[in-house]
Amino acid sequence: MSLSIKKPAINLRDALARLATLRPAPRYETLWFSGDGTRKTFVLPTGWRTKLVYIDGLLKRPGSAEAYTTSVTLNVETIAFAVAPGTVSVGVYAECAQ
Repeated sequence: MSLSIKKPAINLRDALARLATLRPAPRYETLWFSGDGTRKTFVLPTGWRTKLVYIDGLLKRPGSAEAYTTSVTLNVETIAFAVAPGTVSVGVYAECAQ
């Protein structure tokens, strides 16, 4: 007596097609810069976008009438402060979706 078990072929095409439509989860990190009292602009690495900005541990408000503004050119974001941060740490909580 012989016993034969056949396993059905797994069709991965549908599963892979569903995975291809999903966006990767964004990464969040705190990027650190050093203020020197004269530098007013800070450039983030390619693909990163500002979420929150801290100067010496204090949260700053975005906007033209506030502490800083941001601009993006060719997927590179620049933070421009109204007043140059002193000799303190500048922390930028940022998102990267790449």
